[in-house]
Amino acid sequence: MKIVSSEGQFQGINHNRAMEPAHQPVYEMVTRTRTRTRTIAAGLVVANLALSGLLSKADNYNGNNTPPADGGYRAEACESAKQYHYEHAGFNAPGNTGGGNSRADVNTDTNWFRFPVNFQVHMLSTNKIGATTLYKAQMDQLDVTNSNNGAIMGLDPSTNSTGATAVQTNPAGWFIESFFNLNLRQSLDGGHTYTPQPTHVVLTNHNPPVFAMAPLLPPLGGRYGGETNSKIFFCTNFSSPCCTNGIIITNVIHTGFSTNFPPPPRGSNAVHTFSSTVSFNISMDNGLSFSAASAPAVVTVSVAHRTNDLFDPDTGRTTMVLDTEMTQLDISGGTLPAGVKLRQSPAMPSDGITTILSNGPSSYMISSSFNIMPELSLDNGSTWIPTCICKRMKHIPPPDYPSTCLSNAPLGFWRLNELSGTTAFNSGSLGPTANGTDTSIVQGDPGANLTGMGANNFAYSFNTTAFVDINSSSLNLNTVTVAAWVRIPTGFLSAIVSRGTNSWRLYIDNGGHAVFQTGQGGAAASTAPVDDAQWHMLAGVYTSSTFIEQIFVDGVLAGPISSATVPGNPTIHTQIGAAPDGSQARFFGDIAQVAVFNQALTAAQIQTLRTAAGGPPSSPTPVLTISPGLGTSFDITCFFGTTVQRTYSLSSSPNWTTIGSNASPYILTVTPTTNAAFFRLVR
Repeated sequence: MKIVSSEGQFQGINHNRAMEPAHQPVYEMVTRTRTRTRTIAAGLVVANLALSGLLSKADNYNGNNTPPADGGYRAEACESAKQYHYEHAGFNAPGNTGGGNSRADVNTDTNWFRFPVNFQVHMLSTNKIGATTLYKAQMDQLDVTNSNNGAIMGLDPSTNSTGATAVQTNPAGWFIESFFNLNLRQSLDGGHTYTPQPTHVVLTNHNPPVFAMAPLLPPLGGRYGGETNSKIFFCTNFSSPCCTNGIIITNVIHTGFSTNFPPPPRGSNAVHTFSSTVSFNISMDNGLSFSAASAPAVVTVSVAHRTNDLFDPDTGRTTMVLDTEMTQLDISGGTLPAGVKLRQSPAMPSDGITTILSNGPSSYMISSSFNIMPELSLDNGSTWIPTCICKRMKHIPPPDYPSTCLSNAPLGFWRLNELSGTTAFNSGSLGPTANGTDTSIVQGDPGANLTGMGANNFAYSFNTTAFVDINSSSLNLNTVTVAAWVRIPTGFLSAIVSRGTNSWRLYIDNGGHAVFQTGQGGAAASTAPVDDAQWHMLAGVYTSSTFIEQIFVDGVLAGPISSATVPGNPTIHTQIGAAPDGSQARFFGDIAQVAVFNQALTAAQIQTLRTAAGGPPSSPTPVLTISPGLGTSFDITCFFGTTVQRTYSLSSSPNWTTIGSNASPYILTVTPTTNAAFFRLVR
């Protein structure tokens, strides 16, 4: 029940849906504790307010070179359709009252405005258990006024807006959990009438981790981007509204990194320079029209590996924590308009943070982001125009597996996700001429439970009598790549995708190994078996010019390279789950996402395919909230299928008793007595 926060934020959700587990915006993150920017408490208690009445995303970006002496902080939300920026000051130590004057900078579709914000917060330390300190919190004031149209947003003075925060120390930072129940109200007539806008806000993750196959930076095949339709404005001054020069950039994607580096050892740092490509949409007429542009970039990044990595006692796993700063980003050429160049401001820091968690061999979860302050030149770099507000560029997933697969132009791509009928539809370039016909197939089995497998992620189940027949002579290929996702409970000599013994075939041997073979020559077999009832991506590659066969398992070359003969059998059909000449038994298990290419995909392309499939979906973080009930009672609410336990003593061996079922949500009403009681969640 904790959040590890690096770029914390409050995210608003509609209050009447706050009890639904699907709408609990809680993720795991890491809180930065850099020497030059070391603030934490203020970032937990000030929400970022949208004039629509819902709380928007707010990121604790500590961008100042040194923190204010009073513990104030700078928080910026750099992406969303509307942008908000706050400079808060006057926040005192927990246990006192904090507040002050702030500002809200708002980006609309075509402009930028600034509004005053006033806030007041109480925090009181209530208990400390081990390394965890618990705080009560109450927000007494949060007022935003738009003098342009009379809109006012603030707290209802007749009710309390309360919350709670838990902070657990860790050598690499803090584990933090925090929430507020804000009783907001909104006026559109200068304060004459108000409409209630109750909102529940939770400190949550704006940088969810993304699957990667290696712990390298930038991530292999990685992409950095902002929120969709987030806009970058370039200003000639910073009054309200911002005076733009009519140039707007949106939908930025930073990718194509020329080199990937391993992180430096703990307690050390490294500086890397590499090339890349930045693509975006650009408007030269203040947003009336946009055109696509792409240009090469030169990037320099400083990476500092913290002395202590982050150990999570709940999982027993350690997360690598790296502080980063982009010291150079120069973009020019390509399809940019004549005279236009872009760069990261040399006068402003572009700091970021990266975390790397290992899930096992060739399986890592990487969270990474940078806050950038771009500048624009219209005269080839003689003069530069700054942007209104910072932008966050974060590591984002690639397009999903089906999209990535199709981008490599397969002749055949059978997702095998049909739920009815007897046709396995081909979405590859051969189209319906290579549709398959099902025999004895059980449809609708769940596909691989990975984040990038796309919508309608189902599979075909094969039971040693089922198969799919594809009648297309165009699949008689010399150079070929065959890819498929399989789940095999028990391995025996059986076909996955085959054109028979005289052509190419991907199959399982009697030892449960994945094998790819062409013609009558040698076979490339995986060193380790794959019949473990888990989903695996298999890919066999044959290059006719070199007579080389390769077998890949989960994106990695999985066995020795083999020499082979050129395949050839122009008349025979292709079958999934069977061999058309009966040379191998029919398959037992699940098959999905079968693709055949008339090219030898490179190791990097196959790795990109596996990366696109993503990693396992994140397990929802258990949430325990405590809220006032009737009279002197209070409610404990448990989400995400965990169990509530209680003890009356925190001795060395406390006696925990289960008091709540694992239904979600489970609400327990507690009436206080003279005896102290302690509660916990059990996964």
